[in-house]
Amino acid sequence: MQQNRVCFRPVIIFLGLWLTALSVAAETPFSKGLLFRVQIGDKAPNYLFGTMHSDDPQVSKLVSQVAWALNKSRVVAVEVEMDALTAISAVSQMVNPEGTGLRKLLGEKLYSRALIEAKRVGLPQIAMNHYKPWALAVLFSLPPTEGGQVPDMILSGMARRQGKPVVGLETVEEQLGVFDRLPLQDQNAMLIYALNNLDQLPMVYRDLKKSYLARDLGELLRISRSNLSTEDQEQVERFQEALINSRNRRMAGRLFEHLNAGGVFVAVGALHLPGEKGLLNMLSQRGFHIETVY
Repeated sequence: MQQNRVCFRPVIIFLGLWLTALSVAAETPFSKGLLFRVQIGDKAPNYLFGTMHSDDPQVSKLVSQVAWALNKSRVVAVEVEMDALTAISAVSQMVNPEGTGLRKLLGEKLYSRALIEAKRVGLPQIAMNHYKPWALAVLFSLPPTEGGQVPDMILSGMARRQGKPVVGLETVEEQLGVFDRLPLQDQNAMLIYALNNLDQLPMVYRDLKKSYLARDLGELLRISRSNLSTEDQEQVERFQEALINSRNRRMAGRLFEHLNAGGVFVAVGALHLPGEKGLLNMLSQRGFHIETVY
């Protein structure tokens, strides 16, 4: 069950718990709201909903506030289409195809720390040895599951029951591949951060949820400001570009054609929406009129 929990919530929770600090700006465009009307010309309106990839009941309940927009749309777009094949692909991305070698990659001190945490979460050493450093960081950072479905899955299910096509803006290989392209030192830095902040992560997650429910995207971007401690500015910029900016550009590029046709409901992680390099600002610069609905 541990692997499934990682597979279906692979990236955004980790980004939310750590990398929100990277996008902080004095003035954050589109910092309030979760549902936005995105329209160009006289085409049918599109709707862009910022989700939180959590199965917390309070988070899932917000789906009822935006279901009407999905019902009016002809197509639904999500970050990644989540199914059994996606889960299998996610597992394959998170393990080292060459087999064990984690101890050498991490060094003895970091490996020993990771082993202690792996035992705590019920991950056997023989299994841990196959994980990549970044995958362990993600695994150790995830909050407990509530046993329900994340909003993205709920919305995809609603669309399919209505006979509407569901398209993914990324593949799981693309989404998780951003971690593989990071230098080993950056992957190890992710793991060190996760291990150093295990006691703080539940409180950070609580604050993230509070800001999300308050529909305060600006606050979501600010929460981790005091939690990210690194003097390596080049490393911060690498994380920013690889894990946030490049993904926003990819998703925006794939959205333009759909949105130009009109009638699309889009559900992506809320942290992709605000900011100068967020999806909403990119769409605004392409001539779309953006209006906060909820």
